[in-house]
Amino acid sequence: MPTYYQLLRRSLVPVSDDKQRKMKLYSRLLAALAYELPKLLGMGAGSLLAITARRLGASIAAGPVEGFNEALKEISRKTSWSMETYSVNDSAVSVIVRDCPVRQVCMFEGLPIAETVLCRIAKGVIEGYVGKSMGVPVEAEPKAHGPNACLYLVRPRSSKRISGASRFHIYREIEEAPEEYARRVLEDLTSLASSLSELVERAAGPGAAAALRLSSKRYGGLRARLHPMTPRLEDAASLLSKELGLDVAVEAGRLVIKGCPLHGLGRELLCSSVKAFVEGFLSEATGSSVRILGVERGAGECVIHLSRR
Repeated sequence: MPTYYQLLRRSLVPVSDDKQRKMKLYSRLLAALAYELPKLLGMGAGSLLAITARRLGASIAAGPVEGFNEALKEISRKTSWSMETYSVNDSAVSVIVRDCPVRQVCMFEGLPIAETVLCRIAKGVIEGYVGKSMGVPVEAEPKAHGPNACLYLVRPRSSKRISGASRFHIYREIEEAPEEYARRVLEDLTSLASSLSELVERAAGPGAAAALRLSSKRYGGLRARLHPMTPRLEDAASLLSKELGLDVAVEAGRLVIKGCPLHGLGRELLCSSVKAFVEGFLSEATGSSVRILGVERGAGECVIHLSRR
């Protein structure tokens, strides 16, 4: 089964360009959020993120399952996380998390694995799903992190035992089509971006938008430094299109973005983050100060009015 990282690197896996573009955009947004979350939410950022992920895990639990092995099977079937039991010792179960969209975002965006608050998401998903589907509140403690897998120790929070846990390895069908796997990755990234945006808006208050804009603008500038500078706005827009995975073009001095998946989410914080990324990227790429004066939103496209000095 191809990893999400391979899909984004445009390997030989036949996954549609549309899915790849959207995954790239959400990866950029999650990276910007991960960079800013500790500043916005303080020391409690990791805990709040784990709670948010716990709710996500509980939301995908359709009903009771027969045991722990079955719970991990269902997580692996319904999400882009792939989990398997590694060992069982008394009431504690060691779980290997293989395919993980968060770990792939970290790899693709250059974020340190385990050192970013985003890594608290896998912990929350395990706790939320197992707690809801088995009726046993559990704690998932990260023990080891790597580029291809992470290890968690799962223990009950009460006197209840974790039943139905035994070493079992194949939780995802090997014959699964890459498009199906990519669909789940995209769904999970969309859900995470929306949930984190809501978390920031609720916990950090009105000041969150300004701080996130600044972070996204800086991040856009950093990404632009990976490309050669160009004074032509049209050339910079072409580079921006590759960075965001969106259809970006310059028409009559205005920037036109078509097919942005954020249209249907209704998360103004995420849209604000993308606009700031655009400002930072274009300013650095062209060597001039680029500012967004206004945005006209139409059916399937945004027309961005710019000033350039």
